[in-house]
Amino acid sequence: MRMQRPIGVTLIAIASCLIGAYICCFGLIALTSPVLFALALLVRRFPFFYAFEIANPYLTLLVGTFWIIIGWGLFKLQNWARVAAMVAIVAGTGMVLSGLILAPAHSRWSLLWGVLEVLVRLMVVGYLFSASVAERFLKPAKAR
Repeated sequence: MRMQRPIGVTLIAIASCLIGAYICCFGLIALTSPVLFALALLVRRFPFFYAFEIANPYLTLLVGTFWIIIGWGLFKLQNWARVAAMVAIVAGTGMVLSGLILAPAHSRWSLLWGVLEVLVRLMVVGYLFSASVAERFLKPAKAR
């Protein structure tokens, strides 16, 4: 009997791949057109763009590739990908929380968005950590 991949894992894998591609695009833009990238930094209209202010293009490409590989591993129900996703999401949650705590002033909307982001991240980690999901990753490959 072939085991199905849980729909939640599929959604997380798709999101990981899309986020990785999004990050890689900004790394490529920064490498190929630094002027366009600098203008985009001034506009600040792209989601998740605040992190690119401190990262160099090579690191950005590396992080984007990391997320794409995690997404691929989640599609294949690889346990290393589940663990890597949880670790990366928890680390990102810490960065979001530190930004919320250390930033001098927040609008209500940015504070609400930050809190929602933390809650979603924690729900994803909880989901990936749950016994029913972990069991799918720990089954032998032939049982999948």
